[in-house]
Amino acid sequence: SQAGAGWPGAYANIGISDGMENNEIKKSVYWELQRNGLSVLNANDYHVFYAGNGNWYFRRGKAGFYQSTLAIEDNGADADLRLPNVTLRNSRAAGYTGIIQLKSAVTQNGWGAIQGNFMTPSLREYKSNIRDVSFSALEKVRNLRIRQFNYKNAVNELYRMREEKPPNNPPLTTEDIKTYYGLIVDESDEAFIDESGKGIHLYSYASLTIKALQEVDTTVQEQEVEIANLKSQVASQEDRIARLEELLQQLIDKKPEQP
Repeated sequence: SQAGAGWPGAYANIGISDGMENNEIKKSVYWELQRNGLSVLNANDYHVFYAGNGNWYFRRGKAGFYQSTLAIEDNGADADLRLPNVTLRNSRAAGYTGIIQLKSAVTQNGWGAIQGNFMTPSLREYKSNIRDVSFSALEKVRNLRIRQFNYKNAVNELYRMREEKPPNNPPLTTEDIKTYYGLIVDESDEAFIDESGKGIHLYSYASLTIKALQEVDTTVQEQEVEIANLKSQVASQEDRIARLEELLQQLIDKKPEQP
C-alpha cells in the first residue's frame, strides 16, 4: 500500500493483513518505508532474526561509506557485542559462562573495564552463612605482593614501534608503554581470588583491606590506652619522687648541730 505519492509525507509499506477496521487494512506484520529515509519494521508480537553464520551487522552511514559498525557475532563458542572500540563477550567455554568480558586494545585478554560507579549488590537477603571473619585480615593483606607489570599486548605494540622507529630516534623501552600495579593471581591468597581462578575478586579485596585497617585501628586504640596508663604511672612516680625529695630535704635541713 502507499499514501501521499508526490508529497513530502509519502510512504509505502508491505506486510500481512489480519483484517479490516473502519475501512482500513490492519496488518500484523509490515515493513514501512518513508520518503524521509526512515525504515520501520513492525510486528504485533516479537521479531526473529536468523543468520546462518551467526553474524549481524549494523552500520552507520551509506553503503561503501559507513563510518562505524555495531555487530553481534556468535561463532558457537563466544557471543560478542562488538562496539567501535570495545567488545563485550560472553563465552560458552567452561569457567566463562557466568562472566562478561570487556575486550579492548588495552586489555586484549578481556578483563578491562571503565566504570562511573561500580556497585556490588549487598543486601542481607542475598546472602547466607553470614558470620564474622575468623582469620587475621591484616596478616593476609600484609602477605600480598603488589607487582608492577605491562600487559602483553602493550609489549607487542612496543616491539612493533621498535621495528617502525626511524634509525636516528632514541631507543624505545618499557618506559614508553603504560606500567600497571596489582596482584598476580598465582601468588595470591585464595581469599582474594574469584570463582574463575583467573582474577582478583575486588569486593573481597576491598572488604578484607578495610577489615585489616579495623584491626590496625583496634591495636592503635589498645596501645593508646596502654600509653595513657603508662603516662599516669609515670606522673604518679614523679609525684612520689618529688615528695620524697622534699622529705629528704627537710631531714637535711633539720639535722642536729654538731657539739
